[in-house]
Amino acid sequence: MLTAGCAPKGNGDASPMDDSVFVDLLIDLHIASARGQRWNDLGTGAQDSVLRQYGMTPADYERAAAYYAAHPAAYLDRYNEALDRLNVERFSP
Repeated sequence: MLTAGCAPKGNGDASPMDDSVFVDLLIDLHIASARGQRWNDLGTGAQDSVLRQYGMTPADYERAAAYYAAHPAAYLDRYNEALDRLNVERFSP
């Protein structure tokens, strides 16, 4: 779901956003993607809508994507956190 972009700007090797925010963003993007696939209505509008909820622009997202593309272990950690939370929500009564 993430695409590589330009190298992150700012504090050198620092993540462009808080890890917990990135996990929340991944969850919401996955849910939007699933809804779009179910109703054959997934476009950039769904992603843009999720980004707006976080006060983010597509450029902000691309910076995060570039950071995590350069740090695959960190991405895998965040992705697994997102999956764990989705599974807990899915199987909770």
